[in-house]
Amino acid sequence: MSAPGSVVEKEFHLPYIDGLRGIAILLVLVAHTWAETGAKALPSGGLTWLGSYGGFASRGVELFFILSAFTLFASGSRRIQSEPRPVYSFYIRRLFRIFPLWWLATLFYGWQKGAGAAELLLSATMLFGFFRDVPRFDVVPGGWSLFVEESFYGFMPLVLRKINDLRKAVIFLAATWLLSYAWSFGARALDVPNKQGFIIYFPLSHWLCFAIGILLFHFLRTERYSAALRNRGWLLSVAAGALLVALLPHGHRASSAAFALLFIAAWAENGPVAYVTRSGWLMQFGKACYSIYLFHFALLPMVCRLHWSFAPTL
Repeated sequence: MSAPGSVVEKEFHLPYIDGLRGIAILLVLVAHTWAETGAKALPSGGLTWLGSYGGFASRGVELFFILSAFTLFASGSRRIQSEPRPVYSFYIRRLFRIFPLWWLATLFYGWQKGAGAAELLLSATMLFGFFRDVPRFDVVPGGWSLFVEESFYGFMPLVLRKINDLRKAVIFLAATWLLSYAWSFGARALDVPNKQGFIIYFPLSHWLCFAIGILLFHFLRTERYSAALRNRGWLLSVAAGALLVALLPHGHRASSAAFALLFIAAWAENGPVAYVTRSGWLMQFGKACYSIYLFHFALLPMVCRLHWSFAPTL
């Protein structure tokens, strides 16, 4: 997840982005809460589809990745032309936006788990992602997504310079899509350890989401496409909803395509998705998404206790 605060620099702030981040964090909250409570409450053989979609809500992380790439391109493509040291400035901004709260989360969860110095150091430096198959190195719950983001940020200045038009964005998406499949099959063929879902949660599986965000940036700034879609928010909203229902069960690659359409529906100037993503309460969730993501795991045990306290009376 990206750092707290506005999802883009203030001069380039896009309200619907905050709303989409709000949707993403709510999906993640639903998934994690469902895993601890709702999934266990379903009778065997009943409403299994509901249980499935409760788990599939975790795909909201893919939406976070798409939004991160789009917003970084929205601000970075301007900054890289105007700042005297854009690469240096980029990494300094990422450092101050991401790491202070990440270090706090590392200390908090490390204290809870009794983590040693090695575990804390690997977490603090984001190197833990290379060793996630060893459970003790995975200090912050859900930290894999931050490792994915940081790994892509390492290449972002280069990508900003090189992927500068729609054609290159399409090629980049195709390349990262193939890379995702190559990693998935190749890692298994090479017997890469897969404890804690190491293979699926490794960055190479998810860089295609960032490529989708970059493609959306170049696609929507192309006048002939943006003009054709700007007033079709209702149609886009219906199509995005149908695609999400159809594709969420089919893995993160398929759901990323559905989230791309949801993004365009939010960008449009009318329709239910555009309206909802500009609502104040949802935007507030989006602005606080990073801190919510990092620390909601600490509240889950309390939610579980409350759930099971009332469950027998339901």
